[in-house]
Amino acid sequence: MSKKETPINKAALALHIFTTTIAMSNGNKNWNVAVHEINPGNTVVSGHYSVPLHQNGVGTMVGSVHASKSFTGHGGLPSVGGSLYYTHVTGISGSINANPSLRGPQSLLSANANVPLFKAPYGHLDANVHGSQTFGLPDTAHSHTYGAGMTYAHHNGVFGGVDVTRGGQGNTYSATAGVGHQLGPGRFILTGGAFVRPGSDKVDGQVWGRYQIPLPQFH
Repeated sequence: MSKKETPINKAALALHIFTTTIAMSNGNKNWNVAVHEINPGNTVVSGHYSVPLHQNGVGTMVGSVHASKSFTGHGGLPSVGGSLYYTHVTGISGSINANPSLRGPQSLLSANANVPLFKAPYGHLDANVHGSQTFGLPDTAHSHTYGAGMTYAHHNGVFGGVDVTRGGQGNTYSATAGVGHQLGPGRFILTGGAFVRPGSDKVDGQVWGRYQIPLPQFH
Protein backbone atom coordinates (compact mmCIF):
# COMPACT_ATOMS: atom_id res chain seq x y z
CA MET A 1 0.00 0.00 0.00
CA SER A 2 1.48 3.32 -1.03
CA LYS A 3 1.59 6.16 1.44
CA LYS A 4 0.79 9.68 0.25
CA GLU A 5 2.94 12.38 1.79
CA THR A 6 1.74 15.95 2.13
CA PRO A 7 4.53 18.41 1.25
CA ILE A 8 5.09 21.21 3.71
CA ASN A 9 6.47 24.50 2.44
CA LYS A 10 9.17 26.28 4.38
CA ALA A 11 7.78 28.66 6.98
CA ALA A 12 7.96 32.35 6.20
CA LEU A 13 9.03 34.60 9.06
CA ALA A 14 7.01 37.80 9.33
CA LEU A 15 8.49 39.84 12.15
CA HIS A 16 6.15 42.38 13.67
CA ILE A 17 8.81 44.49 15.37
CA PHE A 18 6.69 46.49 17.76
CA THR A 19 3.26 47.88 18.48
CA THR A 20 2.85 51.03 20.56
CA THR A 21 -0.63 52.11 21.62
CA ILE A 22 -1.88 55.34 23.20
CA ALA A 23 -5.34 54.93 24.76
CA MET A 24 -7.70 57.67 25.92
CA SER A 25 -11.16 57.45 27.48
CA ASN A 26 -13.91 59.94 28.30
CA GLY A 27 -16.67 58.21 30.21
CA ASN A 28 -17.73 55.22 28.12
CA LYS A 29 -16.11 56.62 24.97
CA ASN A 30 -12.70 55.25 24.04
CA TRP A 31 -9.99 56.39 21.65
CA ASN A 32 -6.77 54.64 20.77
CA VAL A 33 -3.98 55.37 18.33
CA ALA A 34 -1.42 52.69 17.52
CA VAL A 35 1.85 52.61 15.60
CA HIS A 36 2.87 49.24 14.14
CA GLU A 37 6.27 48.53 12.63
CA ILE A 38 5.33 45.47 10.55
CA ASN A 39 8.75 45.06 8.96
CA PRO A 40 11.64 47.49 8.55
CA GLY A 41 10.35 50.26 6.30
CA ASN A 42 6.68 49.31 6.64
CA THR A 43 4.98 51.37 9.35
CA VAL A 44 1.22 51.38 9.89
CA VAL A 45 -0.58 54.04 11.95
CA SER A 46 -4.13 53.19 13.01
CA GLY A 47 -6.85 54.89 15.02
CA HIS A 48 -10.03 53.58 16.62
CA TYR A 49 -12.97 55.27 18.35
CA SER A 50 -15.81 53.43 20.09
CA VAL A 51 -18.91 54.51 21.97
CA PRO A 52 -21.72 52.45 23.59
CA LEU A 53 -25.04 52.77 21.75
CA HIS A 54 -27.29 50.67 23.96
CA GLN A 55 -26.85 48.92 27.30
CA ASN A 56 -29.18 47.09 29.67
CA GLY A 57 -29.15 44.05 31.94
CA VAL A 58 -29.15 41.70 28.95
CA GLY A 59 -26.41 42.99 26.69
CA THR A 60 -24.38 45.87 25.30
CA MET A 61 -24.14 47.31 21.79
CA VAL A 62 -21.09 49.37 20.83
CA GLY A 63 -20.44 51.33 17.65
CA SER A 64 -16.97 52.15 16.38
CA VAL A 65 -15.10 53.75 13.50
CA HIS A 66 -11.52 53.04 12.53
CA ALA A 67 -8.87 54.11 10.05
CA SER A 68 -5.34 53.06 9.19
CA LYS A 69 -2.56 54.25 6.87
CA SER A 70 0.52 52.38 5.72
CA PHE A 71 3.66 54.48 5.28
CA THR A 72 5.91 52.70 2.81
CA GLY A 73 7.73 53.63 -0.34
CA HIS A 74 4.60 52.80 -2.35
CA GLY A 75 2.33 55.23 -0.51
CA GLY A 76 -1.37 54.45 -0.91
CA LEU A 77 -4.71 55.64 0.39
CA PRO A 78 -5.86 55.05 3.97
CA SER A 79 -8.30 52.32 4.95
CA VAL A 80 -11.50 53.33 6.78
CA GLY A 81 -14.48 51.49 8.21
CA GLY A 82 -17.12 51.14 10.88
CA SER A 83 -18.43 48.35 13.09
CA LEU A 84 -21.29 47.37 15.37
CA TYR A 85 -20.58 44.98 18.26
CA TYR A 86 -23.10 43.24 20.48
CA THR A 87 -22.28 41.22 23.60
CA HIS A 88 -24.87 39.20 25.55
CA VAL A 89 -24.54 38.46 29.26
CA THR A 90 -24.17 34.76 28.37
CA GLY A 91 -20.94 35.55 26.51
CA ILE A 92 -22.44 35.23 23.03
CA SER A 93 -21.23 38.09 20.84
CA GLY A 94 -21.39 39.27 17.26
CA SER A 95 -20.27 42.07 15.00
CA ILE A 96 -20.99 43.63 11.61
CA ASN A 97 -18.16 45.47 9.86
CA ALA A 98 -18.26 47.75 6.81
CA ASN A 99 -15.10 48.80 4.98
CA PRO A 100 -15.72 51.07 1.98
CA SER A 101 -12.83 51.27 -0.45
CA LEU A 102 -11.13 54.57 -1.22
CA ARG A 103 -9.30 52.99 -4.17
CA GLY A 104 -12.34 52.11 -6.28
CA PRO A 105 -15.94 50.91 -6.22
CA GLN A 106 -15.29 47.82 -4.08
CA SER A 107 -16.63 47.74 -0.53
CA LEU A 108 -16.41 44.92 2.00
CA LEU A 109 -19.19 43.90 4.39
CA SER A 110 -18.41 41.19 6.94
CA ALA A 111 -20.04 39.67 10.01
CA ASN A 112 -19.17 37.15 12.67
CA ALA A 113 -20.68 35.54 15.75
CA ASN A 114 -18.91 33.95 18.70
CA VAL A 115 -20.38 31.38 21.13
CA PRO A 116 -18.57 30.26 24.31
CA LEU A 117 -18.42 26.46 24.56
CA PHE A 118 -16.38 26.05 27.72
CA LYS A 119 -15.08 28.45 30.35
CA ALA A 120 -12.96 27.75 33.41
CA PRO A 121 -10.59 29.74 35.65
CA TYR A 122 -7.64 28.57 33.55
CA GLY A 123 -9.01 29.26 30.05
CA HIS A 124 -11.88 29.13 27.58
CA LEU A 125 -12.98 27.46 24.34
CA ASP A 126 -15.17 29.32 21.81
CA ALA A 127 -16.84 28.55 18.48
CA ASN A 128 -17.41 31.11 15.75
CA VAL A 129 -19.03 31.56 12.36
CA HIS A 130 -18.15 34.30 9.89
CA GLY A 131 -18.89 35.55 6.42
CA SER A 132 -18.07 38.39 4.06
CA GLN A 133 -19.34 39.95 0.86
CA THR A 134 -17.41 42.24 -1.46
CA PHE A 135 -19.54 44.64 -3.49
CA GLY A 136 -18.48 46.25 -6.75
CA LEU A 137 -16.60 43.28 -8.22
CA PRO A 138 -17.39 41.84 -11.68
CA ASP A 139 -20.08 39.14 -11.73
CA THR A 140 -17.45 36.50 -12.51
CA ALA A 141 -15.35 37.35 -9.46
CA HIS A 142 -15.46 35.33 -6.24
CA SER A 143 -16.97 37.99 -4.01
CA HIS A 144 -18.14 36.10 -0.92
CA THR A 145 -16.76 33.83 1.79
CA TYR A 146 -18.21 32.02 4.79
CA GLY A 147 -16.78 29.69 7.39
CA ALA A 148 -16.54 28.48 10.97
CA GLY A 149 -13.86 27.82 13.52
CA MET A 150 -12.89 27.24 17.14
CA THR A 151 -10.47 29.17 19.35
CA TYR A 152 -8.82 28.38 22.67
CA ALA A 153 -6.97 30.59 25.13
CA HIS A 154 -5.23 29.60 28.37
CA HIS A 155 -4.50 32.07 31.13
CA ASN A 156 -0.79 31.19 31.00
CA GLY A 157 -0.60 32.89 27.59
CA VAL A 158 -1.06 29.86 25.31
CA PHE A 159 -3.69 30.22 22.56
CA GLY A 160 -4.72 28.59 19.30
CA GLY A 161 -7.49 27.87 16.86
CA VAL A 162 -8.71 26.03 13.77
CA ASP A 163 -10.84 27.36 10.91
CA VAL A 164 -12.34 26.39 7.57
CA THR A 165 -13.41 29.12 5.14
CA ARG A 166 -15.35 28.53 1.93
CA GLY A 167 -14.71 30.89 -0.96
CA GLY A 168 -15.44 30.92 -4.66
CA GLN A 169 -12.40 28.75 -5.41
CA GLY A 170 -12.91 26.19 -2.63
CA ASN A 171 -12.08 25.63 1.02
CA THR A 172 -9.15 27.07 2.97
CA TYR A 173 -8.15 25.15 6.10
CA SER A 174 -6.03 26.80 8.77
CA ALA A 175 -4.69 26.18 12.25
CA THR A 176 -2.75 28.54 14.52
CA ALA A 177 -1.03 28.28 17.88
CA GLY A 178 0.98 30.76 19.91
CA VAL A 179 2.14 31.99 23.27
CA GLY A 180 2.54 35.41 24.86
CA HIS A 181 5.02 36.33 27.59
CA GLN A 182 5.83 39.50 29.49
CA LEU A 183 9.25 40.76 28.40
CA GLY A 184 10.62 43.97 29.86
CA PRO A 185 8.16 46.88 29.53
CA GLY A 186 6.05 45.06 26.94
CA ARG A 187 4.72 41.70 25.89
CA PHE A 188 6.20 39.41 23.23
CA ILE A 189 3.77 37.20 21.29
CA LEU A 190 4.95 34.37 19.02
CA THR A 191 2.42 32.76 16.67
CA GLY A 192 2.68 29.93 14.15
CA GLY A 193 0.15 28.95 11.51
CA ALA A 194 -0.46 26.26 8.89
CA PHE A 195 -2.73 26.73 5.87
CA VAL A 196 -4.07 24.54 3.05
CA ARG A 197 -5.24 26.63 0.09
CA PRO A 198 -8.09 25.72 -2.30
CA GLY A 199 -7.06 23.17 -4.93
CA SER A 200 -3.72 22.42 -3.25
CA ASP A 201 -2.45 19.53 -1.13
CA LYS A 202 0.50 21.56 0.15
CA VAL A 203 0.64 22.93 3.67
CA ASP A 204 1.92 26.51 3.83
CA GLY A 205 3.52 27.51 7.12
CA GLN A 206 4.11 30.91 8.65
CA VAL A 207 5.63 32.14 11.89
CA TRP A 208 5.34 35.71 13.12
CA GLY A 209 6.34 37.58 16.23
CA ARG A 210 5.05 40.78 17.80
CA TYR A 211 6.35 42.94 20.62
CA GLN A 212 3.69 45.17 22.15
CA ILE A 213 4.48 48.15 24.39
CA PRO A 214 1.47 49.69 26.16
CA LEU A 215 1.54 53.33 27.20
CA PRO A 216 -0.35 54.87 30.15
CA GLN A 217 -4.00 55.67 29.50
CA PHE A 218 -5.16 59.26 29.49
CA HIS A 219 -8.55 60.20 30.95
